[in-house]
Amino acid sequence: MRITPTFSDSDQITILLRIQHKPHWFDNDTALLQYSFVGGSVNISCDAMGEPPPSFTWLHDGHAISGSNYRWFYADYGSTLQIHVRNDSHFGDYKCKVANPLGILERIIKLRKGQKPIGPSRFQLKRAFTDGLELDIRSVKFSSVPDNMQTIGYRVDWIAVAGK
Repeated sequence: MRITPTFSDSDQITILLRIQHKPHWFDNDTALLQYSFVGGSVNISCDAMGEPPPSFTWLHDGHAISGSNYRWFYADYGSTLQIHVRNDSHFGDYKCKVANPLGILERIIKLRKGQKPIGPSRFQLKRAFTDGLELDIRSVKFSSVPDNMQTIGYRVDWIAVAGK
């Protein structure tokens, strides 16, 4: 603000201050042990903050990843690797490498072979409505299956077919 005996005026300037820093892990909730099964898919994620925003690179058992069984998704501060498990060679250690000009981080996420979830023990239509269905869906808890591999729910997608 400028003030003189005859007039006053003001001006505003916005200053954006970006403090550059090496990457650091964004969350500590990342599961470092994941499970899938042959024929299934799994998403493993890696999130880290950094300024400038870091780049993300994925390695499998120390080698570059390639092939149609993998898809990569990137954001400014995270990356997700989607793996379509076609055979046992897709299990192993996946390394997420995070880097910007100020530093590098690495995290290993282990992908282990698990059991394919079984279908519901009961699937029954209880009622049909014009805009939905009421279903009775149940599953069995097996004592031979570890708790972290138990089925905890189902997702149902349905499509209305004209004339039926």
